[in-house]
Amino acid sequence: MGRPAPADDARTEAQFQALKAGFRAGIPAPGPVDEAAAARMLDIMARLGGEDLMGKVTALPPGVFVQPGS
Repeated sequence: MGRPAPADDARTEAQFQALKAGFRAGIPAPGPVDEAAAARMLDIMARLGGEDLMGKVTALPPGVFVQPGS
């Protein structure tokens, strides 16, 4: 994989590799989404950020996540 544009803020190849590894580690594994956990996170975001962060959204809209096998 080639090195991306300088916007990645890595000054050395080692820093770049660490950033890339950290990014990849944050990619969720394939499988069903825990919609209850997502709804709880949305609720926290709404309480902390209010309408400035969330707009008019107050609940997780139905159908946001496509579940495997559906």
